[in-house]
Amino acid sequence: MRYKILAVILIIITLGAILFRKSPETATVFRGEAIRAVYATGTVEPTIMVYLSPKITAKLVELLADEGSRVKKGDLLARLDDSQEKANLLEQEAKEILAAQEYRRIKALRDKNAVSLDVYDKAHSQFLSAQALLKATKARFEYTQIVAPSDGLIIRRDGEVGDLLTPQDKLFWMASDETPRVTVEVDEEDISEIKIGQDVLLRSDAFASQIFKGSVNTITPKGDPIARSFRVRVNLPNQTPLKFGMTIEANIITEKKLNTLLIPTSFLLENDNVRLENNKLKKVAVGIRGTEYSEILDGLSENDLIIK
Repeated sequence: MRYKILAVILIIITLGAILFRKSPETATVFRGEAIRAVYATGTVEPTIMVYLSPKITAKLVELLADEGSRVKKGDLLARLDDSQEKANLLEQEAKEILAAQEYRRIKALRDKNAVSLDVYDKAHSQFLSAQALLKATKARFEYTQIVAPSDGLIIRRDGEVGDLLTPQDKLFWMASDETPRVTVEVDEEDISEIKIGQDVLLRSDAFASQIFKGSVNTITPKGDPIARSFRVRVNLPNQTPLKFGMTIEANIITEKKLNTLLIPTSFLLENDNVRLENNKLKKVAVGIRGTEYSEILDGLSENDLIIK
């Protein structure tokens, strides 16, 4: 009886192993587009970006623009405390008026030869000096107003009303109205394959289901010896939904072949062998190796079945 029970258990185990044995994965050789690409990561950034800082040290008293504000050239963005600069301006205007009056008086006398040339030259010099100081004082007074140097978008603001700002502080970061670009870092071992005009496939976690297309615009001529990488800038199409600062994964297409034989790269075994349907190994010649699919130059035909 005991042997019968053991025999039944053995039969059940054997049947279970047969029933639940994992079937081999299969793939069919097909024709498609083979792509070789260089992978890189980077960020979306403005094509042109400027930092707006105060030119004098003063307290911030008013903010007229904020992050996300679209501005025009000459728009007033912020005001600094102008009380001291206004007082200086009034004082210098008064000095300039007095210098002008004195110059006109001396000039009239000089025209009648009633004063010496030295007296005239001194009055003229004091008048010109007063004019120059007034111009400089007006410029400093204008520095209390921070205006947009061009049309653009305020993408960042660092400062609050009441802060004491210096010329070293960046109050606004402003991007031009031009289409943004992507800047990626390419490993130095791959940079020789990168050329101007190559297509680039871009992906962002913010738009996980979308692939964006771009093209290589510029390649920095000097690499970073520490990171061992080169900076590559990629043009984006107009009206892209990608936003400044987003992290981007890029595949720069360095080679492309149409209507070529392909198999899943995962089916390539050691020494470029594949396993045929009859379980025999066959060596193949591989062309472009992609992360998902690889090109087969020789050894297989279209519709051949291979297993893993």
